[in-house]
Amino acid sequence: MICGKKNNGLNLTVNQDDIIRFARQKGNGFAFSASDLPGYSSRTMADKTLCVMARAGKIRRVMRGIYDLPRWSDILKKETPPDLDAVANALARKFGWMLLPCDEGAMNGFGLSTQIPARKVYISTGPSRVYKVGKHAIEFQHRCSRETDIVGRNARMVVRALKGLGKDYATNEIVANMASRYTDEEWRQICEAAKRVSSWIRDLVTAEMERRRT
Repeated sequence: MICGKKNNGLNLTVNQDDIIRFARQKGNGFAFSASDLPGYSSRTMADKTLCVMARAGKIRRVMRGIYDLPRWSDILKKETPPDLDAVANALARKFGWMLLPCDEGAMNGFGLSTQIPARKVYISTGPSRVYKVGKHAIEFQHRCSRETDIVGRNARMVVRALKGLGKDYATNEIVANMASRYTDEEWRQICEAAKRVSSWIRDLVTAEMERRRT
């Protein structure tokens, strides 16, 4: 336990057991920063505690300010590398960015592409920047567009995947296969969120909603 002084009556005590409990509840592989930890009035004290825990081997330091409880591979008999998607989302939460996968990443998510990108690339409302995570890299590309304003992760994934396919290759059959991952209510929300995107994408997701209703 690391303790700090009182600040306007707020307790700055940071309990390591609470942090371990939080990480276990989220699951091994979940990447987090001090800003994710609930109930602490001092981010500085939380940061210091995370550093101490990482040095003691209680958690893993993935990169500066980002930590996880690593997954274990029974096959490889060692800890698995950090989940780059989890790290990207931790950074987005930490800095308050809206995050979208790049076209290729979204297509991979729906099984529409088998191409493995050399690095993880995301579109975000934050600055363009590349972060090193061990031997790997995460790239954030700043983008101001209607797509970054789309409400809901599901809708953002669908729109990016269709955009990656392109108008000439995105068929009703492909959209139906994508939609099979979602409930009727989830797809309705996707349709609502897609009202502000390109008309051909909006028409495809709306047509699938109508098909579901028949």
